[in-house]
Amino acid sequence: MTAVYFYRVLTGDDELDLVSLSKPYKQRQLSSNEVYILDTPCSGVYIWLGNDLDEEIKKNYYQIAQKYLDMKEYPSWVHVTRVAEGNESCTFKQYFHNWETIGATNSRMVSESDAGYFSGDAEESNAAGKLIGKSASARGYMPDTGEGIYTVTRMSGEEEDITDQIIEKPVLYDNDVYVVKYQYDDNGDEAYVIYVWIGANADPSDKAAGIEMAAQIDKEEEANVNVVKVPHGKEPKHFLAIFKGNLAVLYGSKDEEYKAQNSKKSYDEDGVRLFRVEGTELEVDMRTVQVPETAEVLEDDDVFVLETADKIYVWHGKESQETEQEAATNFVQKILGEEKDIITLNQGEETDDFWEFLGGAPEEKEDSSGWKLTLNRRVTTPLSLTAVTVSVTGKIDFEELPPEFTQQDLSDDGVYILDTGEELYFWKGKNIPERIRMAKDSIIEEYISDDGLDRTVDSAIVVSVRQGKEPAVFKKLFPDWDDDMWENQTSYEDIKNETKAANSK
Repeated sequence: MTAVYFYRVLTGDDELDLVSLSKPYKQRQLSSNEVYILDTPCSGVYIWLGNDLDEEIKKNYYQIAQKYLDMKEYPSWVHVTRVAEGNESCTFKQYFHNWETIGATNSRMVSESDAGYFSGDAEESNAAGKLIGKSASARGYMPDTGEGIYTVTRMSGEEEDITDQIIEKPVLYDNDVYVVKYQYDDNGDEAYVIYVWIGANADPSDKAAGIEMAAQIDKEEEANVNVVKVPHGKEPKHFLAIFKGNLAVLYGSKDEEYKAQNSKKSYDEDGVRLFRVEGTELEVDMRTVQVPETAEVLEDDDVFVLETADKIYVWHGKESQETEQEAATNFVQKILGEEKDIITLNQGEETDDFWEFLGGAPEEKEDSSGWKLTLNRRVTTPLSLTAVTVSVTGKIDFEELPPEFTQQDLSDDGVYILDTGEELYFWKGKNIPERIRMAKDSIIEEYISDDGLDRTVDSAIVVSVRQGKEPAVFKKLFPDWDDDMWENQTSYEDIKNETKAANSK
């Protein structure tokens, strides 16, 4: 098994009839009066039983499982797990996009900041869940609080140091690539994070130039260096903290001298732009992102700024936070200016003019609170460590290690992926073969291509970590960490010499 498959089982006949369901797999595809089979490469086969199924089917589920194994010609040792509706494990849920978890309980280890979500109190759980869901990507990756020093290089046909410009007005454009070299103190040691931010419409040559520049810095610096690829729209919390929660991502390009644009290329005629403002904490993870000028993108839990030729509307979603509303005011002052009339609208108080600028009022959504869609992945996806091997012919194999993994599982001649469900840590041993070093992009692409989660090679946040240069935030993901572990281990050369000396006696 190398891919993930999801089937609805048609019960009632002697023959096993399966209806294949397409990705991304969603919780709402599961019906309480049906049987489903989830076939995974690492966790085996799951058979999901709805609560309203006939008791006879529930009791004899193993017959369905056996028919499935026979149909697929799987060996007898393939593990089959029975899953009852409402009692889905974290491992099962991780294969589904946006599993609704509000009010659910979870027994896995959680951080202190997430403890309120699992408190058992519905109001406290909902409030904590909202903070978890609305915080920035890779919220666990916080090497420090963002108080270090940084430089910013823009890749847009050529390298250009724009550090002073960004300090004055922190704006990135979707047609560019930016390399942010951030220096900080890591428990008394000098350390760096090299962020490569890749705009959604960046030229492939600029992407390659940015990645090459980061690799060169990594190679030249003696200090601890982590290289982090940041896709447009997936900015990590730490990345936003560097810019004190004032970062804005806008449409624009160097070829057009970064003039204001909108998605319809009509800004010069109508003066309309739309921006989403979201986050949980001022001066930390607030961010403003330009979005298409349509009412369909409005969400109950965010604040939106609609710029028109003579007015600026600040729209407060009914579930938005006061901090987001304040951040929207700051954005208007710093980026758009205050020359135009500013009108504040609460959700439900929109004027006809407001809707007209957005092409009309939106249709009612199934769920217009974006934070709920993000929450599931962040509280149900288990931490995992996977060993990677690359054969001389280029074949890539993965082996997921037991959940109780330790530092001792990391070998200096291997590559490992530590997966939090959002960011992937790509750990490289000092003695890895060149073929593995060169296969990094292929390894990441193959790793996530069939994992059942809603992410792609372009949207995944990848943190590159070298043996001996691990940041504290990486070490904390292991039960214990010994910086001298590899130094104290007997090397292959030592073993060979000892054996040779013993045999010569």
